Amino acid sequence: MHILLIQDYLRCGGTEMQSISLAAGFQVHGWDATLLTIRPKGPLFPTAQKKNIKVQSLQGVDLKINWLHPGLIRTIGQLNPDVILLMGRTANCLGNKISMQFPSIPVIGSLRTGRNLPSAYYNFLKNCPHIFANSKWAADQLIARDIPHHKISIIPNGNVCELNTAHQVDRRRAIREKFSISAETTVFLKVASFIPGKNHHELLRIIEKVNKPFELWLVGTGPTENACKKDAAKLNIKGVTRFLGQIPELSDLYFGSDVALLTSREESMPNFIVESQTAGLPVIAYDCAGVSETFIPDESGFLVGAGDQNLFQQKIEILHENIQLRKSMGARGRIWALEKFDPIERLKDYMQIISRIVNN
Repeated sequence: MHILLIQDYLRCGGTEMQSISLAAGFQVHGWDATLLTIRPKGPLFPTAQKKNIKVQSLQGVDLKINWLHPGLIRTIGQLNPDVILLMGRTANCLGNKISMQFPSIPVIGSLRTGRNLPSAYYNFLKNCPHIFANSKWAADQLIARDIPHHKISIIPNGNVCELNTAHQVDRRRAIREKFSISAETTVFLKVASFIPGKNHHELLRIIEKVNKPFELWLVGTGPTENACKKDAAKLNIKGVTRFLGQIPELSDLYFGSDVALLTSREESMPNFIVESQTAGLPVIAYDCAGVSETFIPDESGFLVGAGDQNLFQQKIEILHENIQLRKSMGARGRIWALEKFDPIERLKDYMQIISRIVNN
């Protein structure tokens, strides 16, 4: 089986990480996998290289235009795959064009976003033979728009963050000593790109009201980062807010933290919440799209109505003060997440369905 995955660019994002993980998994299990990107390289390109994935790009040099796809049809013809899996917004918008040129090759769509769909994306999903959605919420959006449920498969994200759990206690102590943080200080963590939908500004306004000692660690980069730094200074939390940039290895940060926070307004199924639970962290998150499917509300964390800043703050205060509750919620979430988001089992789900589509 030769499977071609198409992705616009290997930026730091959940869909891109899933594309790399799937391509690597297909190869390990005996399939010939190629990851075709529109733009070359990107921040996650070294990760793909480490996994020995065959990555090919359409743009010879990075023109920084996600939708400009020179030689797309010619390249697909040369690769001659048995099946094509489209990952991300741009790739799915190209789905009808690809399907028309290669009617004998199944072109499978995916929905992994909480944002509104462009018409080209939606029209392709109406016409394609099958769709992979990473949450029930995403699948329900398609069914509500008259796409038959039988052509949609819900497969949650496999946990692609390989947390190295060796010497976890020592590493927690070491990262806190590095940042000069006492063992008693509660550390809140958010890992997300600095883009409007991730809603960092609101998180800063909420956490500014917390009176007891804490630190907020923000991991990621993006266009809203500088504005958030200015907000932190205005809110007088600059001294307890760390903007850590893009960090490829997150294990120490997860182990050094106490609570995962997510105030996003646009999500489908955030990998950050999955990874946090795997590391044993409880979660506080806004109820947005498929977020409620990534943890167990009131058992491994708290789900708060989107925009309810007061309640979000109250939940922060609860987990700030109650160390035992943090530990029990974290332990419950870890057990659940390791099973629910097992990357090997989720990969098998993909392979079983794709094999059935190709062999029909």
